[in-house]
Amino acid sequence: MARDNWLNKKIQVRPRFLLLLAIPVLLLVLAICKANARIGELQTQVDRAQEQVLAAYSETEELQRKLEFMDTDEYIEQEARKRYNLLGDREIRFVLGTENSDNTEKLLQGIKPETEKYDDVGDDTLEQPVPTAAPAGGN
Repeated sequence: MARDNWLNKKIQVRPRFLLLLAIPVLLLVLAICKANARIGELQTQVDRAQEQVLAAYSETEELQRKLEFMDTDEYIEQEARKRYNLLGDREIRFVLGTENSDNTEKLLQGIKPETEKYDDVGDDTLEQPVPTAAPAGGN
């Protein structure tokens, strides 16, 4: 009978017990919320780092392509034309510009006219009239 008495006994929950139980549960919920917020921040940092890694890989690939292009004759020729104003075989440079063009003066700086060919021609021969042919036919 004592055993039945124990099962039938009413359990009374006192408010102090509920308060003691509620405080750890509340602290546990707060800790879980804070941990979730921190996980979200860390995930954002991981995503940014992955984007930076992908950007670095694409930049590396681009630089690798440029490096391979720099080993070609085409690149060397292109740079020689651009940096040193060199010409290829059988190429002629035409310089177009105005009197005030600074580029024209720089480009013509190294060009020297060939005047030696015409030194034997005197100034008096240039002033003489050139004979013209008589019209064919008759009077």
